[in-house]
Amino acid sequence: MTGCLAGPVTFVAYARSSQLLGYRISRLLGVFVTSAAIALPLAMLLEKSWLFAKGPDAYTFTQLHLPIAVALIEEASKLLICYFFLRSKRQRFRMDAVVFGAAAGMGFAAVENMIYGWAFLGTGASGSMLAVLWLRALLSPFGHGTWTAIAAAGIGIGLSKASTSSGRLSVWLKVAGLVSASILLHTLWDFQFASGALRVVGMAAVGAAGLLLLFLLIRSGTVEEIQALTLLNPALSADRLIDDAEEEDADVERTLNCQVCDTQCPPKTRYCPRCGQSLRVEAARN
Repeated sequence: MTGCLAGPVTFVAYARSSQLLGYRISRLLGVFVTSAAIALPLAMLLEKSWLFAKGPDAYTFTQLHLPIAVALIEEASKLLICYFFLRSKRQRFRMDAVVFGAAAGMGFAAVENMIYGWAFLGTGASGSMLAVLWLRALLSPFGHGTWTAIAAAGIGIGLSKASTSSGRLSVWLKVAGLVSASILLHTLWDFQFASGALRVVGMAAVGAAGLLLLFLLIRSGTVEEIQALTLLNPALSADRLIDDAEEEDADVERTLNCQVCDTQCPPKTRYCPRCGQSLRVEAARN
């Protein structure tokens, strides 16, 4: 179980460390556990009923329609969890969607890893089990966490712009583009279009493309957070915010918690960028 959780938890911790305006760890843990407890069983049930009714060996991933269907089912299941946690109007930052999407994807991946490991352990092949878990831990940054974070960013954009009429077409094009990109990456990752070295090169290219897109979303999300912070807190500069976030990353006690929306703000913030509430300097404990 420790091996199954190592990669997913590390990935979520990285995504959370990139966020300037986050929530308590308990809420992020809720996304992780809910996805593991609901999204994965739902996806397995749908796949068994719709795709593998004739048995797991009836179809192979060399047939393109199968990885497409799997990607649609699994991403939809995880996005249901993301939507539940993102539907609040107070959660209006892109990084909220990215971090919650990473948590939902990695909660899904962690239990999936356990299932794979248990299958090998059931045959008595403990060496094979450890090899599979090690490989999946190494590959975890390229998989579910990245795909769902990308798709969730699209859902977050759609929810934040749903009440406005200006530029609605461009907004929904962004939503469709990010969700489609997530499904495409998932499909190409599962699709067995080649074997041997060519297969490894193809997976590396798909994984790199997903991480690049996620990096761009994190960077644009960070810019959005900095703009919101400096708008309500003019004394703070963008450079100072980034420096403080790096220096205080391990010092949780110095973050400021908004008593209204529960947002964790960087040190020296005076007004919560999420709800505008004045922050109490003495309430600096998590």
